[in-house]
Amino acid sequence: DIGVTGVQTCALPISDPLYKFSVNELLEDFDLFSLALEEAHAGLYNYISTQRFKTLTDSIKNGLTHPMIDMEFYRLLCPIIEAIECGHTRIAISNQTNDYLNKQNIFFPFQLRFISGKAYVLKNLQANTITPGSEILSINNRPISVIISAIFKMQNSDGGIITAKYKKLDEKFHELYCQFIEQSQSFTVQYIPYKTTKTKEMIVTGISNNEWWSKINSNNSPSKKLLSLKIIDNAGIAVLDIRKFVSQEINESYGSFQQFMDSAFKEIKEKKLQNLIIDLRGNGGGDISDELIPYLINYPIQYYKIIDTPKTRYSFLEHTDKGLFFNESNVDLWNKFRNENGRYDLLGNRNENINPSSLVYNGNLYILIDGNSFSATSDLASVLHDQKRSTFFGEETGGSNLGSSSGDFINLTLPHTQIKVTIPIRNYILNVNSSSKIRRGVIPDYEISNTIKDILDGNDAEMKFVIESISKNKK
Repeated sequence: DIGVTGVQTCALPISDPLYKFSVNELLEDFDLFSLALEEAHAGLYNYISTQRFKTLTDSIKNGLTHPMIDMEFYRLLCPIIEAIECGHTRIAISNQTNDYLNKQNIFFPFQLRFISGKAYVLKNLQANTITPGSEILSINNRPISVIISAIFKMQNSDGGIITAKYKKLDEKFHELYCQFIEQSQSFTVQYIPYKTTKTKEMIVTGISNNEWWSKINSNNSPSKKLLSLKIIDNAGIAVLDIRKFVSQEINESYGSFQQFMDSAFKEIKEKKLQNLIIDLRGNGGGDISDELIPYLINYPIQYYKIIDTPKTRYSFLEHTDKGLFFNESNVDLWNKFRNENGRYDLLGNRNENINPSSLVYNGNLYILIDGNSFSATSDLASVLHDQKRSTFFGEETGGSNLGSSSGDFINLTLPHTQIKVTIPIRNYILNVNSSSKIRRGVIPDYEISNTIKDILDGNDAEMKFVIESISKNKK
C-alpha cells in the first residue's frame, strides 16, 4: 500500500495534500461518486452488469474503515472507473495533491515508447544516462510486464481496449507510475542498451513533473497541420492527413472543414486519382467526423442509430460545473417520453441520413488507424468498416466499434477529497452491424507498427507499407 512520499500521521489542514480524511468524509465522497455515476453516466452498463457494478462498489465501500489521504482514496476509485470500460469517463486527483506531486523529484526521467508489450526509451531527460532506443526490462526490481499489468488495472478505455491503454503509457508513463506504482526519488533500472544484447543496470534520480514536461515540450518538433493533402504524383496516390475533428480549431485555420474538403476532393477528382490514403493515427476525435462521410460513400447513410440518456435531471448539481439550473435547461434537449429501452432520446436524432457530396470519391480507400484513433474518429472508422468501404492498416482503434458515451459531460468535484470525475451524459449508438464485437475497436486488415528504430530515425514504416501495398496491387 503505497502513499505519497513523506506522509505524516497527524491531521493537517485540508488544503495540505498529506491530510488524512476521516472515514465519514470518505464515505460521503464515495456515496456521491456512486450516486453521480448511477444517475448521470449515459452508458454505465454498456460493459458492466448492474450486479457486478454493485458488487464492486459495495466491496470498495466496505473497505473504507480507516482515515486516508486523497491519493489512497483515488486509488480505490480507479478500479471502478476501469471496470466501466468507458474511455470518456475520467478521474483525476485533487489540484492540491497534483501541484504537490508535480514539484517533487519523484518522476521517472525518461519518455518511453511501448511496442509489442516492450518498453523503449524514446527521450532521455537526464544527460549521460540511458540512451534512446534502449529497452527497459525492470524498474526498482519490478519487471516491466508487472508494472504494465498493475497500471492497466487502474486505467480505463472503451471496452478495455489495450491499444488505447498503451498509448496512454506512451504519453505519460512517468505520471501513471507515480500514481499507481510508487513515488521514489531514485530508480534502479535494468535495461538493454540500444543495438546491443547485454543487460546493464543503472541508478537514476527522479525529476519533477514540471521539469519533465518542460523538457519534453522544448524538444518537440513543430506539430503537424490539422488538415493536409499531399499528392504522390508518380504513384497516383493522395494522402489526406487529419489530426483532429474539432470544428472550432479547424474553422479558425481553414474557414470550415467542408471548405477544406471541397478543395481537397476537387483536386483528387480533377487529377483522376484512384487511390486515397487517410491518416487517422493520433486523431482523438472531435465533433465533425461525420462530415467526412459525404466525400467517401456514394449513397445516403444513417450514421447514428440512436443517441439517448438514462435521466435528464440530476440531484447532485451543486458539486458540478453545470450549475443548479442545468436540470431546467437540459430537459429541453430530450424527448419527453422514454424509448423502448426506458431511456430518453435526444430530440431529432433518429432517421437522419447523410447524403453524398457532388465531389464524392469512388476510388480505392486505405485508412491508417491506431490506439489514439478515438471517440468520433473511431466512430468514423467503424462506419466505414461496417460499409466495407476501406482497407485498414495499423492498430486497433482506441474506441468501441459500436459507439461511445460522450458528447456532453458533467464535471463532478467530490467535496472533501476534491477528486474530480468527468461523466459523459450522452450515449451514441452507431448504425452498424450489432453482431460486431462490443469490446473491440476496428481491427485493421493489416496490423503493422513502427519499430523503435523507425521512430528514432523518423521513418514512417507504416505509411510506407500502405504505399507499397497500393503499388503491388497496381501491378
